[in-house]
Amino acid sequence: MKATGLAEADANKARGLAQAEVIEAQGKATAEAMRVKAESFKQYNEAAVIEMLVRVMPEIAGKISEPLSKMEKMVIINSGNGPGGGASKLTSDVATIISQLPPVLEGLTGIKFETLMEQVPALKKAMAKDDDKEK
Repeated sequence: MKATGLAEADANKARGLAQAEVIEAQGKATAEAMRVKAESFKQYNEAAVIEMLVRVMPEIAGKISEPLSKMEKMVIINSGNGPGGGASKLTSDVATIISQLPPVLEGLTGIKFETLMEQVPALKKAMAKDDDKEK
């Protein structure tokens, strides 16, 4: 009788340990699946932000220069200070404003504009082609 009781106890212990191992393995598998899913969402979110910024940049440039397109007549008075003058100075000013957008975007998003541009597949391919041409 005592031997049967010990055998049953050992069998119960073995079943309990086996169940514990199954539960542990399931927990690890679930945690790994969640980690992979979180990483996937992170990459998707970054890609969505990049795509949005690349899509919006021409609109921003258009908004910056829009008031100029609505003018019927423009008189440019140049004091002679600095390089260029007249229409070229105006073009230079618009270009300067547009060139200041990457730091503004970095300030708003915390991501460097150059990094965003490098992550756009079509731009990566184009940049690689340009690099190949230079060599």
